[in-house]
Amino acid sequence: MKPIHPSNQAEFLEKLVTTVGEGISITDAMLVLGPFYLKQLELERLTLLFEEGNELSTSFHYLGYSKTIVESIKLAEIHGQMTQVFSRTAKQLKNQQALKKEAVKTLSYPVGLLFFMSVLFIVFKLFFLPIFLPIIERANPDAVSRVQLIFSLPFYMIIGCLSIAVVSGIGIVVTKFSRSDKWILNFRSYPLIRSGQNAIAGYSISKELALLLESGFTIAQSLMYLSTSHSLLVRQASMSTLSYLQRGESFSQAMKLAGWFPKAMIRYVEHGEIHGYVAKELQLYQYFTIENLQKRVSFFIAVAQPVLFLIIGALVISAYLSLMLPMYNLISL
Repeated sequence: MKPIHPSNQAEFLEKLVTTVGEGISITDAMLVLGPFYLKQLELERLTLLFEEGNELSTSFHYLGYSKTIVESIKLAEIHGQMTQVFSRTAKQLKNQQALKKEAVKTLSYPVGLLFFMSVLFIVFKLFFLPIFLPIIERANPDAVSRVQLIFSLPFYMIIGCLSIAVVSGIGIVVTKFSRSDKWILNFRSYPLIRSGQNAIAGYSISKELALLLESGFTIAQSLMYLSTSHSLLVRQASMSTLSYLQRGESFSQAMKLAGWFPKAMIRYVEHGEIHGYVAKELQLYQYFTIENLQKRVSFFIAVAQPVLFLIIGALVISAYLSLMLPMYNLISL
């Protein structure tokens, strides 16, 4: 269990920025805010980390922040832009939480209703359908198999969802505990997976690279530092781009030749090279990526809700007709 719950991580960073702005050091500010977010034992552990002289990023790792955020804080310790990183990270976390809340709020009712209807269909099939089957068979023998299939659909849906969840869980566990993550690169032959990897690598690098460039690092120095990242995608993309950069290519051309970046990001960098504001253009690309992701999530939610209701309606109508039509035929006889 994380010492600071994910829902409180953005708030903790915002208050940390406010406290530091009043002239208090970051470590003292964390200890001041600690009692409001941590249990006594967790607070003592945090104090011990500071007393042992650990890096600030180590304390945030202990508090439960993601590897990406910890990596950003580690970079911020180098270039001295801690408050900027805290503010930007808090904003990103708040946006992520808002998207999650919107998705849960919008989809919880139809998904819950679909699950309830599926359970109802299964119960009806097990306990009540055997009573109706002789009557249906007498009215229309061909309808028996159709009725059984319709009332079995929710069962197949639940089994399918559980199977997907199990396979996904196994994949996450294997990825997390795998000693080598180089096997991920084998999937780059598939265009869809390659596009997803490029999007992740591009966004991660744009975020870190902008901070390094603003702090006075050159592009080559920044890529050299990023080539030691814990993320395989960031590491590979940085090393590949750096190799072309050292051959005399421009940064944007090196990105094209490396093949690890989205076209939109390359266009932003090209514009930045012309006007001399590569770091600013990388920040704009970050905002563009976040806005684009929010639009896609909102579109998915807007489509998923009516689709779920249509599935529920189709199940109910199909079940009703499959039962009642043979009954009407029997009455007409």
